[in-house]
Amino acid sequence: MKGGEKCLSMLDVAWRAWLGGLYRICGGLSDVLQPGTLHPLNPLLTHVAAYAKGVRESGGVLEVGPLYRDSEHTGSQLCNSWGCGAASTNLAFLPEGQITGCSALAMLLPRFPVLLLGDVMRGLDGDAVTQLLSLAQAGPEHRLKCQKCSAATDCAGGCLAINYAESSSAFLPPDFYCQTISAIPKAWATLWG
Repeated sequence: MKGGEKCLSMLDVAWRAWLGGLYRICGGLSDVLQPGTLHPLNPLLTHVAAYAKGVRESGGVLEVGPLYRDSEHTGSQLCNSWGCGAASTNLAFLPEGQITGCSALAMLLPRFPVLLLGDVMRGLDGDAVTQLLSLAQAGPEHRLKCQKCSAATDCAGGCLAINYAESSSAFLPPDFYCQTISAIPKAWATLWG
């Protein structure tokens, strides 16, 4: 397995976990999720929520991300919030000692060396941290697609790692991500409402 394929494979695992295992995505997200293939996610996510509610009501415990009880993707909690915690509240340490902004960004390091923040022997590179923070926390003026999105109050501009993986841009979330975020409030209401 080549470095890039390994990177995509590891990002694939993280993405599938985030979707609660709803989709099996291999070797790159865009190649599998073509336009028109994601619309079934809305009812599928709602069905998963209904199942989790049944488990909860029968005394069981079933955590389904992103439908956690305190999900930030509901109730306009992210209104006027942009970006993510990469390099501010999150850091990831790789087995070889490299440091990056989060575990998902770490999987993209072979394709985007600019995501390297330092290593455990030499410490953090202040300029690299500042640059990543400016990307991770950039506001809507940099996120043109997000400015008109109906899910903007339940989203913070997309996952930096998913944006990079799909568009090579920190500020351009892929359509499937936006559609997924749009489906969360209804499914959350099924589970917790």
